[in-house]
Amino acid sequence: MKNKIYLLILALMIIQSCKSDINNEALDKQKTIEIISQLLLDENLNRTNCILEKPIWKLKESPSDFESYIKENLNIKDTAFINFQIKLTHKFVFTKELNPDKEIITKDDFNNFSKTFEMDNFKYLDWLKEHHCEYGFISISKPIFNETYNLAIVHIEQICGPLCGFKNTRIYEFKDLKWMKNTSLNQSIY
Repeated sequence: MKNKIYLLILALMIIQSCKSDINNEALDKQKTIEIISQLLLDENLNRTNCILEKPIWKLKESPSDFESYIKENLNIKDTAFINFQIKLTHKFVFTKELNPDKEIITKDDFNNFSKTFEMDNFKYLDWLKEHHCEYGFISISKPIFNETYNLAIVHIEQICGPLCGFKNTRIYEFKDLKWMKNTSLNQSIY
């Protein structure tokens, strides 16, 4: 009888855990849409009408360095939560749901762009024009949130020409019903 009770308790814990992940995914999706929608209103990001489907974010050499970086900057204590956030980051793709006005550059198109850029720094301007991205394109990572969803780290890049663009990793804080830039962790302008 005791074994059946233990099995029942274990089954209930597993079911509750699954529900928790589903609820977290729904909340995470809501908060992701919220912050990206707000970021796309920024005049610097609104100049271009193209965005990468799969964001570029090469932050650290190893997954453990990346995890430590995120934990430290967002004060995340729960290892399971950081793993959940990183899993969602790997699955993230930019869709029309996030912004129907942006042209989405697929992974294959971006690979072709990269090859064109390697061959000739200026030839890729023709590629941008052919793909209706005359003002370049942006890449916005999926925000990685802390446990209370009031802090988020986002990596943003804009590529608009051989000597034009930037990349920036920022921490945003949710205050007064909107996301406000709290800190800029690293910034490069080219």
